[in-house]
Amino acid sequence: MYLEEKLDEMQEQLRNLNQFMMMLMPDLSNKKNVQHFLQITRQTMATYIKEGIIKEDVHYYLDDNGNEIFIPEEIIKLKAFGFRKQPNKAKSENATRVLANMGIKV
Repeated sequence: MYLEEKLDEMQEQLRNLNQFMMMLMPDLSNKKNVQHFLQITRQTMATYIKEGIIKEDVHYYLDDNGNEIFIPEEIIKLKAFGFRKQPNKAKSENATRVLANMGIKV
């Protein structure tokens, strides 16, 4: 019985900690708060969306009115694991051809 009581106590502490964190966490469902959280400008945000670093249906979705609604968990992951630009396959293939024409083996 002692072990069950300890587990119950730990679960309660975890719930309390989670509630406390939620009170401190900004609303990451809107663009302005996401920009502030990621510490980027409006222009950088637009660039990240254009280049596919911040992806529709992964990091945000469009509501019925066409407004961007961001997914907090994915925004937190993005900040935690860094911003990775998706490689442009056409540019990569072009660079390989250029290097091959220069006699550089890739």
